[in-house]
Amino acid sequence: MNSFIKRINKEIQYFSSSKYQFDNYNDVIKNIFSEITFSYYETNEGCKNSSFHISGDLKYTIFVYYKSQLIYKLIANSSYPFKPYYVLHYKGTDDYFKYLVKINNKINNKINNYNKEILTFFYKVLYQKNPKFLNLHYNDCYCCSSIFCGYNWTPVLTITSILLEDIEITFIQKYTNVLNYKLINDIYNHFINEFKLNRDTIELIIELIY
Repeated sequence: MNSFIKRINKEIQYFSSSKYQFDNYNDVIKNIFSEITFSYYETNEGCKNSSFHISGDLKYTIFVYYKSQLIYKLIANSSYPFKPYYVLHYKGTDDYFKYLVKINNKINNKINNYNKEILTFFYKVLYQKNPKFLNLHYNDCYCCSSIFCGYNWTPVLTITSILLEDIEITFIQKYTNVLNYKLINDIYNHFINEFKLNRDTIELIIELIY
């Protein structure tokens, strides 16, 4: 068995054995992870989409499901783990980076008027983790910040790292929905006005939650 396939199998075995339970994740993330399943196979067929083309050398195709719904279809070849997985499918799209661009444009569109402080507050409270994309500046690029970008990928990253990125992207997509954003915006403003809190106090509250 090729070394890169052994490495991937170990990642999946580690995750599937629920050893992530011993890592520093809160119950919300652990509950999400408990619903993740995988299937995978070897292939020599070439594959491509609008972002990449992989020739016909040996590859490993991994399907990642959440509650039986396909999240990712990933491809790895012998360059793994020194280069990232290729994303062949992500939640109904065949171009993950275009999906990130769409999310990036949506959240930074001044017409939408999203307050990223509010989104960041609820993300931290819900997952007890610092976000990556929500902390980016206006001109920063989601694609260039993704772990699937070759400049960000390192061999220490794993399937778990990919799923953590998905959790944040899913959160952003969900809470930039008009009705969902209105809900958290109203809760946040009521909370601030009711208790007369400033930003420093809010940050302190979040730190105490961790």
